[in-house]
Amino acid sequence: RNPDLMLSDLAAEFKIHQNRLSFAINQHRNVSFRALLNKARLDYFLHRIHQDKSRKQSILGLAFEAGFPSKSTFNRVFKEKMGMSPSAYNKNLRNSQNRAL
Repeated sequence: RNPDLMLSDLAAEFKIHQNRLSFAINQHRNVSFRALLNKARLDYFLHRIHQDKSRKQSILGLAFEAGFPSKSTFNRVFKEKMGMSPSAYNKNLRNSQNRAL
């Protein structure tokens, strides 16, 4: 959830060279470090938005909590993965929750 996290930071944590870590991520996950990081952030965001039924936090607040460094990055990643804007997703989520009541 660190918005400033870099491959070099993670490599230092594991005490390996960043090229070796990048290679391992690409080989075992078939994605780049950045794509893996964005997926983890999006997964966290989706978990939190479904968990936070009372909407104590804004969509953008949850995105920053998930580690997205900017609104534009969050919106781009969200739309690429989910096929809609975060606000459209949230509206659909609220509508489905209201129908369930």
